[in-house]
Amino acid sequence: MSTIPRIQSNLIYFYDLPQGEFTSTQLAKIIKDKTGYDIERQPQVRRDFNKPFYTAVVKINDNSKFTEVCKALRYFDINGKNCRALPFQNELLGSNV
Repeated sequence: MSTIPRIQSNLIYFYDLPQGEFTSTQLAKIIKDKTGYDIERQPQVRRDFNKPFYTAVVKINDNSKFTEVCKALRYFDINGKNCRALPFQNELLGSNV
């Protein structure tokens, strides 16, 4: 069984969020519905219109819930479109390659 690496910042990075029909409020509701965790701040959505999908970052303030929330949100869908989320790791950003 794989474990999720511990990230000090407790950020989750969301990928493949659909353009046009997606809102940060909708993502916050999905997080609540799938995990039971209420986020304290709205997701920071990155809307790059040159890319086919949006991305977002969410901070999980409860250290004890971070791993559980990451596992529950690894794969999910928004309006029938597949999305995914992984713990944020700065080393994996394209700018650091």
